[in-house]
Amino acid sequence: SHDQAERLAGILLSGWGSRRRDRSRYVSDADMRELLIIAGDDFRSNILFALDRWARTEPPWRKNLRYFLARVWPRQRVAKTPRISGHLFDIAIESERGFASMVDLVVPLMTAVERNTLFLFKVTRNKSWIEKQPVALLKLIYKALPRDAGEWPYGAEEAVNRLSQQPAVAVDSRMIELRRRLAAR
Repeated sequence: SHDQAERLAGILLSGWGSRRRDRSRYVSDADMRELLIIAGDDFRSNILFALDRWARTEPPWRKNLRYFLARVWPRQRVAKTPRISGHLFDIAIESERGFASMVDLVVPLMTAVERNTLFLFKVTRNKSWIEKQPVALLKLIYKALPRDAGEWPYGAEEAVNRLSQQPAVAVDSRMIELRRRLAAR
């Protein structure tokens, strides 16, 4: 069931985050990566959800989150799904400290998201993201948005339009491409 899968993800993630006396992990990086490769999207989603939640509430997990994404999360295509990309986008947006470095971590792990994703609402609701980190935000949005602007999630057009007003990214080739996609819609 969903509850059992969520608990199992938490147990395995906790095992990965815990160490033996010799400082080795109970669940090694390689074992966790292999599990994430062979597991389904639901399990990967549960792992990211737990990891993100723990990183927000338990300070040691903030460092674990970055390490996990940099060294454990699989780079294989099977782990690059629209659903996972939406989770990774959320993790980056919630990273107020070190936003640009978090974007650098998650972008290689992502693909385009699906239309029903609501993550861009956070960007359009909080104007400071656009003003404080326009280059990193453009990098993240460019990776997340589908090529067809007709498939963009709610809030994407507003986010792109607001972002395009920032001098730091107004003439960036990625911004020009996003504006072209919008015009072609």
